[in-house]
Amino acid sequence: MSILGKIFTKPIDVNKAIDLVAKSADNLNFTNQERAKLNAELAENLAKHVEATVDESTDRSVTRRYIAVVIITLYVCIAVAVLLLYAFGVDAVAKQIVEITNVLEIDTAFIMILAFFFGGYYINKLGFKGK
Repeated sequence: MSILGKIFTKPIDVNKAIDLVAKSADNLNFTNQERAKLNAELAENLAKHVEATVDESTDRSVTRRYIAVVIITLYVCIAVAVLLLYAFGVDAVAKQIVEITNVLEIDTAFIMILAFFFGGYYINKLGFKGK
């Protein structure tokens, strides 16, 4: 059996193929009316999205802030614990804690949270603006 025979198990209907090509070509041409309708739908959907997410008391926003507080608190507690362990001469335990935090990449999470919550503010403050 030929390769085309394996691909096309049914006979090809020429009229359907021509209709498919014509419909595809018709979809490539975008009239001004179709463009205006699409832009109106996009603007409406964008307005709905902004309305849903602009309120900072949504469940998503509250959860995001709670997770940020937990990770920052954990990072600060670990940093204080390591400093105290070094101060009291328990270097071996302090090094183990530092190794564990490096494996868990808590510092990366801390930096990502700082960048997410405060990055935009400092970028605007320093004058870095997009096009």
